Amino acid sequence: MIDIVEADLSLSAHAEAMIQLMDHYARLSNGWWSRSSR
Repeated sequence: MIDIVEADLSLSAHAEAMIQLMDHYARLSNGWWSRSSR
Protein backbone atom coordinates (compact mmCIF):
# COMPACT_ATOMS: atom_id res chain seq x y z
CA MET A 1 0.00 0.00 0.00
CA ILE A 2 2.85 2.39 0.83
CA ASP A 3 4.35 1.90 -2.63
CA ILE A 4 1.05 2.84 -4.28
CA VAL A 5 0.73 5.97 -2.14
CA GLU A 6 4.30 7.03 -2.92
CA ALA A 7 3.75 6.44 -6.63
CA ASP A 8 0.54 8.51 -6.48
CA LEU A 9 2.36 11.34 -4.67
CA SER A 10 5.20 11.36 -7.19
CA LEU A 11 2.69 11.34 -10.05
CA SER A 12 0.77 14.30 -8.64
CA ALA A 13 4.04 16.16 -7.98
CA HIS A 14 5.10 15.50 -11.58
CA ALA A 15 1.74 16.74 -12.88
CA GLU A 16 2.03 19.87 -10.74
CA ALA A 17 5.52 20.53 -12.12
CA MET A 18 4.23 20.11 -15.68
CA ILE A 19 1.37 22.55 -14.99
CA GLN A 20 3.83 25.12 -13.59
CA LEU A 21 6.07 24.63 -16.63
CA MET A 22 3.15 25.12 -19.06
CA ASP A 23 2.05 28.22 -17.12
CA HIS A 24 5.61 29.56 -17.33
CA TYR A 25 5.73 29.06 -21.11
CA ALA A 26 2.26 30.60 -21.47
CA ARG A 27 3.45 33.73 -19.67
CA LEU A 28 6.59 33.84 -21.83
CA SER A 29 4.60 33.52 -25.06
CA ASN A 30 2.06 36.11 -23.87
CA GLY A 31 4.86 38.56 -23.08
CA TRP A 32 6.46 37.88 -26.47
CA TRP A 33 3.17 38.48 -28.30
CA SER A 34 2.44 41.68 -26.38
CA ARG A 35 5.95 42.99 -27.11
CA SER A 36 5.82 42.08 -30.81
CA SER A 37 2.38 43.68 -31.27
CA ARG A 38 3.67 47.09 -30.21
